[in-house]
Amino acid sequence: MNALKNTIFYSFLLVGILFFNSTFSQSRTEKIKAYIETYKEMALEQMAKYHIPASVIMAQAIKESGFGCSNLAKATNNQFGIKCHNEWGGDSYMFNDDSLNECFRSYNTIEDSFNDHSMFLVSRPRYAHLFKLKITDHYSWCVGLKNAGYATAWNYTDELLLIIGAFNLDELDKANCLQGINTYEDLAFQQEKNIIEVQENYFSSVEKATLAKVIFNQEPATEEPLLVKRDDAEHAE
Repeated sequence: MNALKNTIFYSFLLVGILFFNSTFSQSRTEKIKAYIETYKEMALEQMAKYHIPASVIMAQAIKESGFGCSNLAKATNNQFGIKCHNEWGGDSYMFNDDSLNECFRSYNTIEDSFNDHSMFLVSRPRYAHLFKLKITDHYSWCVGLKNAGYATAWNYTDELLLIIGAFNLDELDKANCLQGINTYEDLAFQQEKNIIEVQENYFSSVEKATLAKVIFNQEPATEEPLLVKRDDAEHAE
């Protein structure tokens, strides 16, 4: 009799667990879909400006920010897990990640985070080969981001690809805004013919100012020329 009661109890418990997991999974999926609807236009805008696949932008934002629900994302608007690094002059936030009290970038708005994510990738030579890929090649982008050191997680590529596949984010990459443009060089040539190319690990503040003005439509800095060393080991996570 006790055995029968135990069987019935554990059966109900199992059904309850399965129901809870199913409900949680459905809730999580709906939150991710809502996040995509809210920010996909920002991703499309970044794709049009910098030739980064919108699918990859959204997948990274979902992964890095926990679709906007992580403690870091809520505290800083940082959607891409980007740490401060030497060149960062904005607000910062100390957060335990790979190590204790690591410095992360803090933004006034989520849009600022999307903009800075593009600048982060465009301005670093180690990501330069990705901008030669076709805009629809999100697979190579996901592989390349991991290989270039954007994240330390061993399955980072797989996670991005799973997110893209689960929510059909690759459809975003087919937007008409980039019709006829295959590489970032094509995009840059059409938008601004005196674009400068960032190379090596050193560039002056004058070059940085020109880069900000020409590529990112920001006001150039007025500081004197100064060589700044870039950190090869830096990565977003």
